[in-house]
Parts: sequence; structure tokens; C-alpha cells
Amino acid sequence: MTPFIGDETEIRNPAPSTSRLIFDETSIEGWIVPDEGILRFPVYIESDAVLRCRFGVQGDFSQDNLTGRITIECRQGGFIAELYSQDLDHSVYPLTEPIDIYAYLNCAPGECEIIFTVSGQINESPDLSLFWGAPVVFYPDVTNNRNILLVGIDALRADGLSVYGGRSIVSPNIREFSEDSTIFDQARAQSSWTLPSFASIITGQLPSTIGSTLFSGRVSANAVTLGEHLRPYGYATGTVCGNTYLGNRQSGFHQGMDELWFRFSATPDPTANAAIDFIERNSDRDWCLFLHFMDPHGPYTPSDEFAELTVNPDYTGSIGNAFHLADQWKDSPVRPPDQDIERARDLYDAEIASVDSAFRRVIDYLESIGQLDKTLIIITADHGEEFYEHDGFEHGHTHYDEMVKVPFIIRGPGFQSGTRVDTCVGNTDIVPTILDFLKVPIPEELPGIPLQNINEYEESNNRFIFGEGNNRGTHRKFVVQWPYKCILDYVTGDFRLYNLETDPGETTDVSSEDPEITTNLMQVMSAMMVSEDPKFHVWFMGGADEPPVTFNGTIEVSPGLENVRTFGLEETDLLNVNENTIEFSITNNVPVMGLDKHLTIFPGHDDVSLEVTVNIEGEVFNDLFFPYGNMEPEVSGHAVLTLDDYPLGPQMPSGQVKLPPGMYIWGVRGYDREQISTDFDPETLEQLRSLGYI
Repeated sequence: MTPFIGDETEIRNPAPSTSRLIFDETSIEGWIVPDEGILRFPVYIESDAVLRCRFGVQGDFSQDNLTGRITIECRQGGFIAELYSQDLDHSVYPLTEPIDIYAYLNCAPGECEIIFTVSGQINESPDLSLFWGAPVVFYPDVTNNRNILLVGIDALRADGLSVYGGRSIVSPNIREFSEDSTIFDQARAQSSWTLPSFASIITGQLPSTIGSTLFSGRVSANAVTLGEHLRPYGYATGTVCGNTYLGNRQSGFHQGMDELWFRFSATPDPTANAAIDFIERNSDRDWCLFLHFMDPHGPYTPSDEFAELTVNPDYTGSIGNAFHLADQWKDSPVRPPDQDIERARDLYDAEIASVDSAFRRVIDYLESIGQLDKTLIIITADHGEEFYEHDGFEHGHTHYDEMVKVPFIIRGPGFQSGTRVDTCVGNTDIVPTILDFLKVPIPEELPGIPLQNINEYEESNNRFIFGEGNNRGTHRKFVVQWPYKCILDYVTGDFRLYNLETDPGETTDVSSEDPEITTNLMQVMSAMMVSEDPKFHVWFMGGADEPPVTFNGTIEVSPGLENVRTFGLEETDLLNVNENTIEFSITNNVPVMGLDKHLTIFPGHDDVSLEVTVNIEGEVFNDLFFPYGNMEPEVSGHAVLTLDDYPLGPQMPSGQVKLPPGMYIWGVRGYDREQISTDFDPETLEQLRSLGYI
């Protein structure tokens, strides 16, 4: 519990390790009460202060009619003041909502101790966990009145809004909001799919820097989120979201957030309700809310109210007011009829309209409580959506602008009303912009810049905006330096250069006409987005129609092994690491996140070799061992490999690329600076599968 002392920046009392408890749809950070039922926290008080916290019980104590009592006291020297007390029993305690506690600390400025006590039968029950959630001491009279509302709209391409050329009937409320805002016309997301892109939004880092990729499935615990930047300054921090990648318990998007509200595929109205509830409960504090709208992410299922606004009444195809064909379309080489594509786009627009309406409710609420002009509001998106502009559908498979060019609108102090900016910006600029607005120091490692004075930035016209990562197809990265955009495929080695000023639709590759620009941009991408850390990736690929097989063998790492990380292994798989030798027995039968099981070997040396010997259930197969980063099998079951045997980039597939069953090895100079394995629970896996991520 860290008190907020006006503009004081010192963190006086770092808290002990926390846990999270989920009440219905809200995850709250706090502390599990120990067996003795007492938690003690030293706090330094400077003026009239308020304590706010939440209390809850994990488990069902109504079954045995258990009772208990919670008490909060403030101790200062020999003085003890009771701040709060409440009796609990099964008849009054709401099991799906925590108790909100709000108490004044009536003590003199100086050191004091907050004592939280739980007594009675509930504390003695071994089947219950008692939880003290999100406690904070703050000072209502000295708040900065500088709030943050960061709005991320899932899968919203820039031209889905009328301020970027979309239909006026779709987003009238955002258009009205934009009249008092600064509109950035050349904004790019840092990926073409949800996880890495939103990870960049809340950390200000590139996805590969923090390991937020298809392989990891989460935000690294080592990444510093916006909430973690702001909480030490007394901010109430919260997330409201509807995407499983953000809301699942392993996501990492909880980091720094007092609370995270998640409802799977939440529609806009309940999402707006949850946002308003958070603001209302924290209106006497400075607050930061990351508000994520799941729509217009597929499937497109708008209400009739909004579908009637956008659909063509003369449509004669078979698609009604709900679109569920994404999986069929994105995997099919056949282009659907134009009128069906237009129908899908109409329903996509209808979902944008529903978000526009819900967004208006949040803005109206801020205005009604007098906080609209005290709040920095940023609207952006994690990626767009393709409707066959480049012969594909949905998102995650390319880095063309229908995928990565996103809306970027900022309203608040420091941003001029009705201004349009054509300088290139990225979602990595969001965190520096917010920190600058709040006068919080900006970490040097962040690649973005504050946008308050972007036109005065000395290199504004020569900025590099980077992006990377896809969950379908092969690894790609891109960079924009106006007016050029270079897209590089790290698997095939293909590259393309587009002049966005003369060719905004990216239809003509001009790399052969401007080889110097192309070479420079590819070198910049490699320097920025490919780490120097060497790695070897060993994958055990399964097949849908082939029976599983077990690979047995050894990997000798010379001159030394630093670390091995595993992805997707089961209890029946065996892995033994002894100094520089890895022994394994792994069956290739369980795909995870669209990929099969794999190991990442960190040798810790550039001059390194792997000596691999493998058999398949005691026999050497001539078509199941692919150690060279390609489709060439090694019939002997033995190979000695060095990093020089592989190209600069990671020559390995990603997403839903189909490869024959086998054991594959790729050596890479670097791709992700960090990869942390995430094991998703069955419910999360099913939700991701239903959204087409798996």
C-alpha cells in the first residue's frame, strides 16, 4: 500500500507480494489474509487521508452458516482508532461482489500502522481464502484532477470511422468528439493481431522486446505496464475488456491494475457500464482506465438497431444480420462473391456504430460529473481488418495498412481542438504521451515519444514506426518512414517497398526502383527488432491425420548451455538437462496456440554448435527429422549445427502454417528478446479457439 502525497514521487512503502481474486467478472489485486487473520501495513500520513480497500472471501461460507468479523484499525504511537468494522454471515455477504470499505484516517501527520483483522469462524475455516483487495491511502483534497481514459477498439481499421473517410452514419459520436481533439492521420499499430498490439499499447514497447508473441501468449511479468507506472503516484488503475487475450488469468494485462473487469466477447453496452462504474467509484481520486471494446472484432453480430443503419436493403445473398463465416473465408483460396464481402463489411460497420453509441455514454457521464475537461482521452485500435484488399480476410496475416493503420485521436490538455497531424506516429507513443501529461518521468528505453509537441520534434518527418508479428502465415516485420513503408518476410526473405503518398493502397512494389531506401529500411528493421541473443528452436510437429510418435534423443550444446524453455509439454514428456546435455522423450500429439510442442535453447554464446541425435521410438526415420530450418530431412538421425547454418532472421513458420509431422530445428540470431511459456486453462483455450486464434 503506497500513499500518494501530493506531487511526491517517492515510493515510501513498497507492498509485499500480491495475489488476485476474481469476483464474478472482476479480478482484484490484493493480499491473502494469513492464518492468524491479521495484516499490518506501515503508512506515512501527511494530511487528512482516506483509506479505501475491498474485502472478499474465496469459497462458499454460506454452506456451514459460518460467521465472522472484519476490523480495520489505525495505530499511531499509543493511539488506536477503529476505522471500520462489519459482521459477516452467509445471509448478508454477497458472494459475487467484494465489500467496499471507505474510512477516514483521523490521526496526526506522520508514521502510522494500518491493522486489518479477520476473526471468527470464517478465519478458522480451511476451505476459505480471505482477501484484502486493492488497499490505498489517498488524499481527496490534493488530487491532480488529471485522469486518463485510454480507449482501445478491437479490430477497428482507421477508415471504419468517418473522420478517416468512413460512412458518416457509422460513427457520429466519435466525429463530434474529434472536433475537440487532435486527429493523427498517419498512425500505425505495432502488430496485425490482438496480443502483441495491445501489449505495445499498455507498455510502450515493441512486442519482441517484451516477448508478447504467439509463442508466449501473454505480456511478460518483466514488462512495465502503464498501470505500474501510475500506481505509485496514487492513481486508481483499472481495465475493462472483452477479449480473452487481455482478460484471462495468465494474460499479464492485470499487471499494475487494481482491478480488471472481463466478460468474454462483451458487447459495447455492458462494457460501457463497467467503465462508468469504475469511474464513479474512483471519482474522488485520480484514475487511469484502459477501456477495451471487443467489437467490431468478429464474429459480426450487431443488434438489429445498428444493422438496419448500415446494411444494403437490396442485398440478395444468404448472409443475414450475423456473420459467422470468418474461419471459412480466411482459410479458403476462393474469393467470396462481392455482394457477400460487402455484406460482411456492412455488418462490421454496424458493430462500429454500436461501439460509437456506447462510447458516447461514457463521454456523457464524464461531462455530467465535471471530469471531461480534466481527462486525457485517447482513442486507438490494436489492428484493422482486411476485406480482400490484398486477397485475404480478417486479420493477423499481413502488415498492409488495412491491418495496421489505425485511428488515433487525443482530446485533453495539451492537444489542440480540431487539429490534424500528418506526422507518422505509433501506438508505442501512447505511454510516453500519458507520462508526459502527468509529469511522470519517461523511461529512456521506451522507443516512442510524447505527442503533445510532435510538430516541434526535430526528427518528426523522419521517424521510424515499427511493427511485427502475425498469427497466420510467416514472420513479418514492417517499418514506415514517410512516405515509404517496407515489409520484410523473415521466412521467405521476400521484401516489398511501397510509397504510401502516391500508392496508399499498397498495390505497387517499388523496391527495385529505390534499392538504397529498401536496403536502409531493412537494416533499420534488423537493428531495431532482431535481438543479438542466439537461440535454437526445436519443434515437435504433429499431424491431424497421422498417429503421434515419440522422439527420443540428445542435444549436446557446445561450448555451453545457458537455459532451456519449454512450450506445450505434457507430464508424459520427459526432459532432462544435465550441464550442457539435453535428453528428451517427447510425443508430438498436442498442438498449443496453433503450434506443436517446442523447446527454446539459449546457448549464451554466438560461437555455438548443437550436436543432435534422435530416433523415433527406437528407429531412425528418413522423413521425420528436419534440422536445417527447411524441408530437407536428415536421414541419418544425426546432425551438427551452428548458427551460421541459418540465415540472419528466424526462418521458421508461425501461426497456422501447416508442416508435415516431424522434429524441426531453427537456429536464429534473435527474434524475441524474451519468451515466457504460458499454459492456458481449458476455458481460456476454448474462448481463444472460438475467436479463431487457435
